[in-house]
Amino acid sequence: MVHILELAYGVVLVSVAQEFGAGLFVLGVLANVLGFTYGAMALPVGFLADRMSERRLLIFCCLGMGIASIAIGFSPNIYALGGFLAVLGLVLGIYHPTASAFISRVVAK
Repeated sequence: MVHILELAYGVVLVSVAQEFGAGLFVLGVLANVLGFTYGAMALPVGFLADRMSERRLLIFCCLGMGIASIAIGFSPNIYALGGFLAVLGLVLGIYHPTASAFISRVVAK
């Protein structure tokens, strides 16, 4: 689900451009906001995954993905869309470090 949501923006890019009357440059900036926030979460969440319950972090990730996706769907303008894409990137970035820690712990047992 994480990768589907991460890549879904590129699939609907043309529809978003028509809906908000935005140019390709603005849409590219928004895609980079999503990608940057997704990648920026790796290091801080890696530290959190070692110190917190992986299960709680994964639950937060899943709930955040759902809420951010619904908010993106109801975005009234391009600025709200950008903000919600940033939020989606932040919560999507929780998954990989947390899942890696979870798998490592489970396999070690």
